[in-house]
Amino acid sequence: MRSFRSIAVAILMILLPVLLYSFAVAAESAQPSAKASATSSEEQARKEWQKEIGKIPVPKKGCFTATYPDKQWKEVPCGPPSKDPNTVGGTIGNDVGPR
Repeated sequence: MRSFRSIAVAILMILLPVLLYSFAVAAESAQPSAKASATSSEEQARKEWQKEIGKIPVPKKGCFTATYPDKQWKEVPCGPPSKDPNTVGGTIGNDVGPR
């Protein structure tokens, strides 16, 4: 009878950490949905900013930059021309370029 209890305790000592770990993993995997929602709203805000800053003309001829979330162009020193197309935003194809 005593050896049965010893075996039962040994099995519990082995299984308990495994069960606790599986519950921790399950709880952790449920949390990214809140982060995904925040990320989605941040992405939407940045896309809206890209549209808005593209509608604002630069004050004069020269080189300018804008940083999210500011909706104002800032003059910067001009450098050598880029080998890539100059665009406002993230992907080439649907962005606003120089006019």
